[in-house]
Order: sequence, then C-alpha cells, then structure tokens
Amino acid sequence: MSNRVTFASSLLDEPGGAEREDDPAARALAEFLATQEGVEPVFKTGYRVAARAPDEVTYVAGSGLELNVVTMKLEDGRWDYASSGDCQPEIVHQVRRFRSCFSKLLLKTRRTDQT
Repeated sequence: MSNRVTFASSLLDEPGGAEREDDPAARALAEFLATQEGVEPVFKTGYRVAARAPDEVTYVAGSGLELNVVTMKLEDGRWDYASSGDCQPEIVHQVRRFRSCFSKLLLKTRRTDQT
C-alpha cells in the first residue's frame, strides 16, 4: 500500500472502534494508541479500517476535514506501528481519498466536476 488510500466517504459515517476488535493488527493499534510515544498525537479512539492487505492495515478516525490515519504493518511475524498523522481528504468522482502524512498539513477539499 502507498501513503494514498481510497475509500468510500460513507466509511466515515460508520461507527468507529476498530481499535477494540480482536485481531492482531487491531490489538497492535490499541497498544500504539495507548502510548503514542515519539510521534505527533492522533485521536485515541474511533478508528475504522480504510484499507487492509495481508501485511498492512490502514485505519482512519475523525470526521470532515479533521482526520487522522494510522498504519500498522506485519514484519517478522509481529504487527507494529508503521506511520501516523493528519489526513488530507479530497473528493474524486464521489470517492473521498486521503493521504497520510508525517507532519501537519493544511487540510483542503477539492471537488472534481463530472461533465
């Protein structure tokens, strides 16, 4: 997966709580959220799975233009923190996209007209 993840904007309407799920990636997420050592703070609760691959899961929390993303990665048989930060959403053909970042970004929304 890249630092750009595409997901339906309706994902943000779903209740969060992926950090409470009982799977290895979610448990690693919960552990990271409890400490957040050495990184820019992100929301502590309300995460949804935005993208899942066998060795990487990207979670998103928040609403509107205030979104955070956390990515957990499987390496050497252990799920661990990979990256986190603010998100920059943009509307593209009725699908909301965001880019994870490692420092604060100006958040903006861009609409693409369909003609």
